[in-house]
Amino acid sequence: MTDSTLYFSNGNDLLAVDKSSGNMKVLLTNPDYELLPLAMAGDKLIVRARRTRGTEIFQLWGVDAASGSQVWQLDTQGSAPIDPPNEMSGLIDDTGSGWTWRLASTGLVVSTFQAKPNQLVLETFNPATGTSLSKQAVALKNISGDFYDIPTVVGWQDNIAYLNIELNIYSLDVTTGQLKVIY
Repeated sequence: MTDSTLYFSNGNDLLAVDKSSGNMKVLLTNPDYELLPLAMAGDKLIVRARRTRGTEIFQLWGVDAASGSQVWQLDTQGSAPIDPPNEMSGLIDDTGSGWTWRLASTGLVVSTFQAKPNQLVLETFNPATGTSLSKQAVALKNISGDFYDIPTVVGWQDNIAYLNIELNIYSLDVTTGQLKVIY
């Protein structure tokens, strides 16, 4: 929601409602994807797209909020979201990785949890263009073995994520990659 517009999805449709007039319009329709608006960054609406025809895949899209045109697309490399709806089930292992996202002061940060090696990859994108600005791997040193439980995002405070990973609570600064066990 912005000061002027409410964005929501109805399956394959991305809808926009003008808050002052109450007028609703279909901003974008794609019969192959379920669309979920996540956040507004400037004049771009960040959308999570879940392909529902063929193999299920997840992508992040940048959509021009005025025209409804898709400006950019980020492929999550076969990874599934750890956040609802459609959060991944199972484990983080060599066949399944999970991701979450956050608009931070540095841009759109996509955090991908991987196994073999057990790590978290933080990649920051320009939310206007979808271009990668930086990428870094953060070792998950307290996790042993070839797999681990799917992390849970406990909460956010500005650029800090609080994560539950293997019964430990971590704080992660998504702008610096600094990861600390706090409990």
